[in-house]
Amino acid sequence: MIRIPMDRAYSKEHVWAQETPEGYQRIGITDYARHLVGRAVYVELPNTGDAFEADARIGAVESDDAVTEFTTPVAGVVAAVNVELSASPGLVHDEPYDSGWLVEIDPAHPDDTGHLLSAAAYEEYLHDEAP
Repeated sequence: MIRIPMDRAYSKEHVWAQETPEGYQRIGITDYARHLVGRAVYVELPNTGDAFEADARIGAVESDDAVTEFTTPVAGVVAAVNVELSASPGLVHDEPYDSGWLVEIDPAHPDDTGHLLSAAAYEEYLHDEAP
């Protein structure tokens, strides 16, 4: 059973975004994506201060079988990266919605998440469209 927490927004690229108390968008891969990726052995993350447009590639998750790139669903500047992933990349697989988050983006436009899917819409997308 795929977990889809209700308290965040989702992209069709299987990335979630959740606003932090500081106004950043915390980004991670979804439970669906972690099943596709498999057990992470390495996570490539951008540097703090890097700027990205929405839907730009910002890193990758490497497993024994594949390297899967991930994108940012919002434009902005990287405010923080999850430094724990360098020592424990498996957190992406074990806790994709908690300690396995990837980056925090200071959004260029605070209301830039309107194009993302609600949890219910993402669940419907998975049912109807996802490979």
